[in-house]
Amino acid sequence: MTSTPGDEPLRIELDVDPDDAGEPGDPGDAVHPGAPPASGTGDGPGPWRARLSRRRVAMAGGGLVLAAAAALGSEALRDQAQEAQLRTAPGGVLSLAEPLAETWSRGLAFGEAVRLPEALAVVDDGDLLALDPVTGEPVWSVPVGDGSWCGPSGYQQGAVVEVLVCLTPEPGAEDGWYDGSAGSGVLSAVTSGGELLGTSAVAAGERVAVGPEGTVVRLARVGPSPEGPGCAEDGCVEGGLVVRGRDLQIRVEDVGTGEPRWTEVVPFDPGETEVSSCLELTETGMVPDPGAVTAWAEGPALTVVGCGVRVGFTAAGERLDTDQWRGVEPLGDGYLVRGVLRDVVVGRDGSRRELPGRLMVPLATDGTVPDVLFVDLGSEVRAEDDAGRELWTAQMISDRVLVLAGGVALMDDGAGNVTALDVGTGEDLWASTRLEAVAGLDLTAWAPTIEQAFTDGRRALVTMRGVPSESGVLVFSVVVDLRTGEVVWKDSRVGWETLVAVDGHLVVMSEGGIAGLG
Repeated sequence: MTSTPGDEPLRIELDVDPDDAGEPGDPGDAVHPGAPPASGTGDGPGPWRARLSRRRVAMAGGGLVLAAAAALGSEALRDQAQEAQLRTAPGGVLSLAEPLAETWSRGLAFGEAVRLPEALAVVDDGDLLALDPVTGEPVWSVPVGDGSWCGPSGYQQGAVVEVLVCLTPEPGAEDGWYDGSAGSGVLSAVTSGGELLGTSAVAAGERVAVGPEGTVVRLARVGPSPEGPGCAEDGCVEGGLVVRGRDLQIRVEDVGTGEPRWTEVVPFDPGETEVSSCLELTETGMVPDPGAVTAWAEGPALTVVGCGVRVGFTAAGERLDTDQWRGVEPLGDGYLVRGVLRDVVVGRDGSRRELPGRLMVPLATDGTVPDVLFVDLGSEVRAEDDAGRELWTAQMISDRVLVLAGGVALMDDGAGNVTALDVGTGEDLWASTRLEAVAGLDLTAWAPTIEQAFTDGRRALVTMRGVPSESGVLVFSVVVDLRTGEVVWKDSRVGWETLVAVDGHLVVMSEGGIAGLG
């Protein structure tokens, strides 16, 4: 900090390094980035640092007051920026310093929810509600009808929906709907702000699914029906297995306007007729069905899987699937194609880069995403940049990255053992074997894996499920300091199903209800 006295207006130059901010109340160091490096005693190489002496304080006078105010203002701006990042980050929570307790609760007949930018959408008594995660009160309400189901499905930690699509069966047609896949009804498109964009009709027996970005996916078998023993309209079954089938037409429409986005016909592939893809649920159980098909959206990525078909698309209808792939999902501004042995990163411009192994996408981050990818090589973890250049390689077995925050990557081997790595160097910071033992689980009866993870940037919350009993299922929670591994707090609750981070706050979904945590 420098000040210029005299007749000229007071000028203050302030440089705040977040790493040197310290805890509230720490006077910190005055930093002048243009000063020469320290020599002899002092803080070592780097920007010159000098604490203000009492003499300098007396000379600075009112300038110090303004400097202190500026420092506080800069720290407040930094805190606001960090808070904004946590609110939108997958698994981001404003604070995990204290144990969680229920602050509100609400009963629901259908325990499904969709994560919005600042609320959680649920269907209750025929209304689509956006619930404030802090109070549980509805922010807005849109009538959609009894029996409605809204999506895209699920409430993955990283999936934030801007346009919801609700499927509402017509009265008396409820039995024709299974996960919203068939039956007559109405589709409604609603924005995350509660605006009804429009509606579309669903014909009886039509197969539909919620698509990406406010669309509906209409699925229909097309082409001539095969003939011969064991053949029906959509294909032929021999010995309980599907051997022939019809092509599949995929038509994606904007629900709000009814305008088609794109259409593609996928030929029937005899190599995609494994039993699990060619079964249909009926009143008598699971039976072979050459026409079986389903689709789901995750962010802008669309996956269609069925009897004789397995394909992936971008929201614009561009094919993402490869010869050997297991699914597609969003990744930053692009897509990730999951392979059998190696994953492929696809950019928005269509560029493709094959990774040397399986990409581990963090379950939770603090919103500050470094230019580093973590690739599982089996007995090693490789960190590389966006161009594929190796940053470092660590000898370890890791199943996934639980948390990426504060320059720390918290790795999980899939058996409850976690290791914290320095993102910049790959060096071990700390490790904990059998984290469920820390949580207080009885390892003689149960050896569960970590299910979910959240972070406030300094700490990590992980959850594990205990042994089912007459009183219900215990969900164990452990919060650890990311840098040191110190256990901050731990808890166990009965009946919790899934935790959801919404706008920096935690909400828990349980059987028959939803509750806010704080």
